[in-house]
Amino acid sequence: MIPYMSLTIHYITADWTRHSKCLETRYVPDDHTADTLGENLKSALADWGLDEHKLVCITTGNGANIVAAIRNLGWPWLNCFGHNLHLAVSHGLDSDKDGTARAIGLCKSLVNTFSLSWIKRRELRKAQSEAISSNTV
Repeated sequence: MIPYMSLTIHYITADWTRHSKCLETRYVPDDHTADTLGENLKSALADWGLDEHKLVCITTGNGANIVAAIRNLGWPWLNCFGHNLHLAVSHGLDSDKDGTARAIGLCKSLVNTFSLSWIKRRELRKAQSEAISSNTV
């Protein structure tokens, strides 16, 4: 793994157009402690001429080190919905590993059946066409 951190800004223009820009991906070889991350975040904002007092909110994952860094900086923080959703789905799938593994295996088998056989794909298209024609879908 390569130790890095990225800084992306999101903003809305006067005509309510939403924009996102990745300003930088910074190599951070030092341990990713709260102090190290905080210094790099503060430095990145300064490098881009952004005033931290105009910062509305910073969104990150839930790692203790980054949460502590933001808290130490005194910046308004919001945890990442996408990260939390990923965690919830992962934990939900982990609770029934046998059932999940079987379902994923069946899906892979189904995909492979139609990916590897032009005859099966032809039969599937024919069956789908017939079902649509007879309105049984």
